[in-house]
Amino acid sequence: MNDRIGVLGGMFDPVHSGHVAIARHALKLLKLDRLKLVPCYQPGHRSPACEQASHRLAMLELATVDDVAIEVDDCEVQRGGTSYMVDTLVGVQKQETCRHLVLVLGMDAMNTLTSWHRWSELLKICHLLVMARNGQDLDPTIAMQTDWNRRLAPSAEELFSEGVGRVLLSTQTRCLASSTRFRKALRAGNSVSAMVPDKVLAYIRKHKLYSSVEV
Repeated sequence: MNDRIGVLGGMFDPVHSGHVAIARHALKLLKLDRLKLVPCYQPGHRSPACEQASHRLAMLELATVDDVAIEVDDCEVQRGGTSYMVDTLVGVQKQETCRHLVLVLGMDAMNTLTSWHRWSELLKICHLLVMARNGQDLDPTIAMQTDWNRRLAPSAEELFSEGVGRVLLSTQTRCLASSTRFRKALRAGNSVSAMVPDKVLAYIRKHKLYSSVEV
């Protein structure tokens, strides 16, 4: 039985060094048994991915090949249609036997949480680990709507003092890397080697990805 499983979703278009750093940080901070990276198939609130799901999945596998506790989960790709995190978490809950499920997300995503499909159900399924990025603060309206102050845990262990519904804020991982910045740099002919894992960059060059997409 796994005690703690984390879920980190995103477009991963492409997966970059920041994604990998966040995944590893979450594993260590929360002492997770496993962390699932779940690429979105079709987003509900933004433009579709620049590259097809098969490439994004392959790059995720390459980026995490040496991380035994990180698992690439293609459930949203297999499900098709618009991807909703609540459906993903319900699916993980049914498939896995674990005491605690944790959704890992950035502060930018947290600030849009109440616009997500059936967002209030998330806090009845899992805990949240929110990663502060580049000094971004929580929107006061979101704090009120999610009852942030009551849910906020002072430590990783306190997060698990209840079965679901607690929130932990982490400011330890701040990364300037982003998929958009990578795509812009690649199209401009600038150096991108520090933005993505070496194996991912080799795959991108081999398959000539992102050479003609809009950023």
